Amino acid sequence: ALDAGMPAFFAALLQPATASKSEALRALSQNELVWLIQLLAQFVRPAGKAMLPYLPKLTAIADLAAAHEELPVARAAYKLRRRMLQGLLAVYPADLRSLPPQAWADARVREQHWACWGWMPQRRRKDGVAGA
Repeated sequence: ALDAGMPAFFAALLQPATASKSEALRALSQNELVWLIQLLAQFVRPAGKAMLPYLPKLTAIADLAAAHEELPVARAAYKLRRRMLQGLLAVYPADLRSLPPQAWADARVREQHWACWGWMPQRRRKDGVAGA
């Protein structure tokens, strides 16, 4: 998803660098810039290490937007930076099932998984013996 989305965001937000000019934000309205930057922030949040190849351009967008004269654009830049950090540092659970894998593998449990809501695994004492 990143390989398809990032180039589209970069094309929408950045003017390409030329020999005489460095990269700059496109001449968009304040609302368009804020909207695109906030979309990009949500896009990179769950990206993890897949974001690394795009980090230079993402940082350029965040820097250019933070230096923008309009305060809402600068705030969107700060949100983008936070989401980039969250995407690189946060851990998202890969499995959100309500039961452990052994229980979920049982076909009877999967057919009526709602009957197991509130189920707690049996606790073990320090000596390894099951207890209350």
